[in-house]
Amino acid sequence: MADTGRPLQIGLDDHLLLDFGMRTVDDADDGTVLEMPLAPRVLNPHGGLHGGLMMALIECGAAGIAVRAAGSENIVAGDLNVRFLTPVRVGPARVVGHALRVGRRSIVVQADVIDVGDDRTLCASATVGYARLDDRSSGQPVG
Repeated sequence: MADTGRPLQIGLDDHLLLDFGMRTVDDADDGTVLEMPLAPRVLNPHGGLHGGLMMALIECGAAGIAVRAAGSENIVAGDLNVRFLTPVRVGPARVVGHALRVGRRSIVVQADVIDVGDDRTLCASATVGYARLDDRSSGQPVG
């Protein structure tokens, strides 16, 4: 499969997340999503994507969903609950999801990890809560 993705945009040229090859891709079903290719350096001893790296992928992908839903980049993660269902073994690992709730002070996102190379197998399911750091009506930081 050809690499048609765009590198993750994080505003820094030398950030740890760039080392994992995270990239944004356009998914026919889910729009713009985040994915990570599998490489030996991101695998656990059993040959699947390392759980901690999967959690980092989930949080980054969910943050993109939250930013689009809130219309603001002024968010921070407050909690992350992950259920690991099966390993990502073929790859790439892709985060798909949607905002469950967009409120005045918080956003809750449902984020799932699928193994794109294994018939889009659902590998993990997560909810991520974000705190909004701006006034929803003005877009200005609060406090």
